[in-house]
Amino acid sequence: MILIAVPTLLSIGSKALIETCSVISKEYWGDEVVSVYEEEPYNYWHSETCSREYACGTDEDGNTEYCTEYYDCSHQDDVGPKWYAITKLGNTYSITEEQYDKYNEKFGGNRISVKTIENYDSDDRCVWSDNTKFENKNVGSYSYVWKTDWDGKYETSVPVITEEKYENRIKSSDYTVFNYIEISEDSAKSAGLFDYPDFDRNYFDYPSVLGYDNSYVQELFNKINGHLGKEKFEYGF
Repeated sequence: MILIAVPTLLSIGSKALIETCSVISKEYWGDEVVSVYEEEPYNYWHSETCSREYACGTDEDGNTEYCTEYYDCSHQDDVGPKWYAITKLGNTYSITEEQYDKYNEKFGGNRISVKTIENYDSDDRCVWSDNTKFENKNVGSYSYVWKTDWDGKYETSVPVITEEKYENRIKSSDYTVFNYIEISEDSAKSAGLFDYPDFDRNYFDYPSVLGYDNSYVQELFNKINGHLGKEKFEYGF
């Protein structure tokens, strides 16, 4: 039964995996930033118990026996600064300090403290903070998480894009336009065809219009897609 069951299960699993891969397609959703955050560096005391083995005798055959010893290995943990953005669709994206400063100013700079963290060692320096505004500074008694909300104006919106996957059964059918005849690279080039660009997780800088190199048009369509994205997804247009 095992000899029959194992190959059967492997065949069924392989078939299901191949079918799933053949019908999965990628799509890109327009989104926009609604809040940006700055998390200051901080430290805290991490209580922890560790264990280690040590030789504690031999058995009747002369083999070394080992015992387990538990000890306190508590220590201070340091957390570096962090900047990130929250979007209208609920996605969280890490951003640089420069991006945070840019978007914070663009949104009006009315940031508020949304979290207070008491530091274990207030005189300790801000670790993991090289090349940031916190370099060579101490954390102080408290560290804060700052939030700046978008003012809701279309002119100041910051568009982003997210890569999503969906089931596309038409893609795997033998009788659709997806089963086109492959042509050579020279023929494709002469016809003005090109491969779809790799997204590469470039959330804030991406082309909305392919085959047209115009930064103003790209920025305009990025803002439109980001601004209308959530409403269109919710109502299914």
